[in-house]
Amino acid sequence: MQETKESDTHLGMRYLTGRGIPRNDEKAFSHLLTAANEGNPFAQNEVAYLYATGKGTTQDYTKAFEYYQKAARRNLSSAQYSLGLFYQYGLGQVPNHTKACQLFLKSKRSGFEPAKRACLQYCDHSTS
Repeated sequence: MQETKESDTHLGMRYLTGRGIPRNDEKAFSHLLTAANEGNPFAQNEVAYLYATGKGTTQDYTKAFEYYQKAARRNLSSAQYSLGLFYQYGLGQVPNHTKACQLFLKSKRSGFEPAKRACLQYCDHSTS
């Protein structure tokens, strides 16, 4: 089953970026959603992004939030950061400063540069 996840993720990213094939956001979403629902955290993060931006699907912050949560639980630092932004701005749920900063800090500890900046700009410096 791992092979299916990787091939759907790879093909989805190729459609999303137009790498070697014509760009097609709907096909990208379909392939990435398959891999995401099979538990691939990278694909979960990409599906969340597609829901958040409305690329290849209808924009839906609630679904984006759910997929960012799944990927963040698998310790994907970019998903932790994005989920922090959703808490910061109240996308898909009510704003929560504490949860946003906790996620930014967790992502920062993995070395994710945007999370380092978010901690400096948004969070209490005693927790950064």
